Amino acid sequence: MAHGTHIRLRHFCGGVLVALLSAALCGCFLDGKRQYVEGFGEFVDEVEEHWREYSEADWKRNDQQFRLFSEVYWADYRDRLSPDERERVSAYAERYRACRTAMVWDRIMNSE
Repeated sequence: MAHGTHIRLRHFCGGVLVALLSAALCGCFLDGKRQYVEGFGEFVDEVEEHWREYSEADWKRNDQQFRLFSEVYWADYRDRLSPDERERVSAYAERYRACRTAMVWDRIMNSE
């Protein structure tokens, strides 16, 4: 194999390796982003379904989970979210807050 051919082959292989690693890393970010959005939605669906049954301890755990989704994970993923995904995340946060507010009102109305 001629020296020039060896260098071109090595350069080609290095380029393919970089492309494969880039695709793998991009896929991880996309999977993480998708898992964040879907996970937040599933969490809120669960809260909406069971909010009347939750104890104070359950609400503490839910609030901690909500903070993870709405603050920590949001900070990690917000720059990578599409406008549609941002809108979905915002809607999930509003739905959670509505359940939390409904719980407070429900307890106030039932304590009288």
